[in-house]
Amino acid sequence: MKMYIRRLSAILAFAIVFSLFAAFPAIGAGAIRVNLAPDGYEASIDASEDTSDDTSEDVSSDDSVVEDGVVTKNIAGGVTYRGTDNTNGTTNYGEENWNTYHAGKLNDGIIPDGDSTETKGQNVEIYVAGFVAGTVYVYFDLGKEETVTELVAYTNERISSTNRGYPSVFNVYVGNSEDLSSATLFGAATTADEGAVRKYTATGNATGSFVILELGIASPDIVIALSEVEIYAVDEPINHAPYAEYKGEGDDNGTSGSYCEVGAEWNEYHTGKLTDGVIATDASNAQTGLSVEFYNAGFAVGVNKLYFKFDYEVDVREVVGYFNNRNNSQNRGYPSLINVYVGNSEDLAEATLLGEAATTDEGYVRAYSAEGSIKGTYVIFEMTISNPVAVIALTEVEIIGYGDAPVVPDLPKLEAPVLSSSTFKFTYDVPTISWEAVEGAVGYDVYLDGVLTLENTTELSFTPSVATRTNYNASNAYKVTVVAKTDSEDFADSLPSEAAEFIYVDKPTDINGNPLDTADFIIDAGHGGTDPGALGDGGAREEADDNLAMAKAVGERLTALGFTVAYTRTTDVYETVLTKAAKGEAGVFGYYMCFHRNSFSDERALGVETLFRPNDSGSNQAFARLVQDEIMALGIFTNRNIKERTDLTVLNNVTSMPAILMEIGFISNPDDNQRFDTYFNDIAIAVVRGAMVNAGYKTGFEGAVVANGNDYTINGEPLDIHLDLTNYDPENSVLDIMVGIANGLGIKEAAASVNDGEWITVEPEPPIIIYSPSDFKYPSNIYAYTKDFLGMEAGYYTFKCKLVHAVEGGEIYADETVFLTIHINVMGDPVSVGDVNEDGEVDNLDAALVLQYDAGLIDETELSLAYGDMNEDGVVDNLDAVLMLKAAAGVE
Repeated sequence: MKMYIRRLSAILAFAIVFSLFAAFPAIGAGAIRVNLAPDGYEASIDASEDTSDDTSEDVSSDDSVVEDGVVTKNIAGGVTYRGTDNTNGTTNYGEENWNTYHAGKLNDGIIPDGDSTETKGQNVEIYVAGFVAGTVYVYFDLGKEETVTELVAYTNERISSTNRGYPSVFNVYVGNSEDLSSATLFGAATTADEGAVRKYTATGNATGSFVILELGIASPDIVIALSEVEIYAVDEPINHAPYAEYKGEGDDNGTSGSYCEVGAEWNEYHTGKLTDGVIATDASNAQTGLSVEFYNAGFAVGVNKLYFKFDYEVDVREVVGYFNNRNNSQNRGYPSLINVYVGNSEDLAEATLLGEAATTDEGYVRAYSAEGSIKGTYVIFEMTISNPVAVIALTEVEIIGYGDAPVVPDLPKLEAPVLSSSTFKFTYDVPTISWEAVEGAVGYDVYLDGVLTLENTTELSFTPSVATRTNYNASNAYKVTVVAKTDSEDFADSLPSEAAEFIYVDKPTDINGNPLDTADFIIDAGHGGTDPGALGDGGAREEADDNLAMAKAVGERLTALGFTVAYTRTTDVYETVLTKAAKGEAGVFGYYMCFHRNSFSDERALGVETLFRPNDSGSNQAFARLVQDEIMALGIFTNRNIKERTDLTVLNNVTSMPAILMEIGFISNPDDNQRFDTYFNDIAIAVVRGAMVNAGYKTGFEGAVVANGNDYTINGEPLDIHLDLTNYDPENSVLDIMVGIANGLGIKEAAASVNDGEWITVEPEPPIIIYSPSDFKYPSNIYAYTKDFLGMEAGYYTFKCKLVHAVEGGEIYADETVFLTIHINVMGDPVSVGDVNEDGEVDNLDAALVLQYDAGLIDETELSLAYGDMNEDGVVDNLDAVLMLKAAAGVE
């Protein structure tokens, strides 16, 4: 038998295969409703990121002014300018390039006075080439259309030089290009100042993106020394809230109970929430943790105050507060009264009432607004709580008005941190996000979905605390970003890193609900729970139930064969298609199979199809073909073939392994439903066969036979052997038959029979010599059998072996297969034709059998002759009777 095992090993050996601005609601209209709260992650502290006019550039000494009710602002500090050409103002006065020499002089905010020496070197020299009389131009590019109301220019005669003078013509134009012919004359500048420094002023009202100065030079010896230009345009208010420091009336207000960290100070807990530019929407739950909670100690009725302090004076025109009801909690409500005050301290008695806030919004998030025009450095909310259990959840505040925001130096930023991995995609283990150290950083702020989660950490990694998501869409991934922090005066904090995105999902499980990290197969039962899928049998049959039954049947059979199997669901529960795909992508799995039933409005539609997403390797298509062919081999379903699909969410999002989706018959067709039920086990086995072959395993039977010294191979088809034993001596000769068999679908039992007698069960070989072929998954399906035919009498024998397809622990395939038949012709001394006497009668029964068999006149099925064909002398009268006699045991 050891010889057999080695032989079988050689036969069966095989390798194992296995953004925030857009969030503001549109409230009101006109210039004063411009919300310029900086977006991003440093919105409340980094005014240099503000997009409002003239907040990051220095401006002239004249602040915004109000003329005839219109607020204007000097925008010259943010514009670019140049002369008529590169020779204008360059010869003898500076470098060759006009822009290079003059950049930053006319709008640097330095207004010359009567002592011209103070502005020497700060002027822009204007003249005509060769110092001739004529006209020169200076073009101011505003960058966008502005409504210009006034232009002021300062010229410096520089009395120390005789060739400095003043322009004889000073006209101002406004247009949308440098083309003077398409511009509008804004006005001729006038001056009453005849000193060394002369101020020219032109007023009007014109809209354009270019301001053009037309300067006339009357004398060939005059050079115009233009020292400063101010361009006043209609100002737009900005949201000053991000530049305010705010606090509540007391440290216990909104800090005790379940509304903040234990022992936290009011400012520590609430900083950066009300002015971060996150405007609440009707989806109030999305604002959880972003609100500032207000209540009276002990949840009593009373008044709460909130103070916003500025380091500069603001002309407040409108104040808007967003309150979130958070309907998931009974003790959230709205204030019964909100008064908004503006003053110069926290003292409400010295402040002026801007107005009582009003709202018409009755949703979960309400916007309360008060309008007016009061200047001050404090804005105070006075909120009345009428309900003793109400907590006011203030989510966002806007303070719209005029006034320069704090000038923040435009410092170079630190480099943004580089995350070690930018995308984790699907995972069921929360990933640790790591990043490279940034030179100059003293710490890092970590944001989860835009919310500051970890502040000033010196570590270079972060593991967020998040919940699994069973219902999500592709854009609903968790996003982690990191900002490098600095305490240097020479650098600013970095921009946020690119986001590390991941979707944290529940693990797939085995059939008992135990989470799995890896498996040979992952099986998805389509639909489930609140999603029954298609309906059949008049609505009494749900696709989700059929899918789950077939998924479990296939999985149980694969498990019985030694494969590991994971399931997206094992019970009647609902999960999105993306969640099911995510479970496959989150682990290390070999193959993905998704089970469905088809449906159509016309119940005549029927058949089976297998769907796949095309991929470069063709593995999806090959997988689909193998499974479809196995199901079709049953001969019960109409073949709708395999089909390429690019619109199926589950297949599009399972890309790390071959994946298919099976539509096993139409649930809308009664005949297909009957086939599904009647041949349920056969269908499951067919899918198993296709999946196993696709994975590189064999599903048929293989083995080896040694009979009378001859070797035979069994390879998927029943083996039929004819064996002649000549010169057989029953006393001294032994016929030895050794059989070994393995089956890819497992063996419940193997049995042998002689002359169609009783089947004798064959036990597997002892474990010590069991050989597990690599291309058969189940580890103990080698059955070996030895039969010694010692003392055989001459005659005809039939030896058969069969197996039952099942593995230990449960039947997998109920069919029985006879895989080996050996026809044994046992002959004694050689016989010849002379053994037939002169009357044509056979003298020797063995010789008669040989003659019949060798002549091809009989086979083993012709065993129906009568015993009476033998005469009284014991001689066979009819050659056909020989076969009957041979079949009768013990008859000679």
